[in-house]
Amino acid sequence: MIALGAAFKFFSGVDTSRAPQWMVRNHLEFVHRLGKEPRKQFSRCFDIVRTLPGLLYGEWRRKRQKQSVNTI
Repeated sequence: MIALGAAFKFFSGVDTSRAPQWMVRNHLEFVHRLGKEPRKQFSRCFDIVRTLPGLLYGEWRRKRQKQSVNTI
């Protein structure tokens, strides 16, 4: 999966206010956007935080099952 986020806005010129370069270099641009559009971003962040543990657990289980099948 590729996350484009605000890339379309930035490259089309609709939204030209990007995060400072030090934030971009340190992969913290989402923090800048969180402060800029809190209502929109908090709902998205909440959805990610809510679903991520289940996804990680599912992947962990699949990996363990695959390893146990290969050892038999």
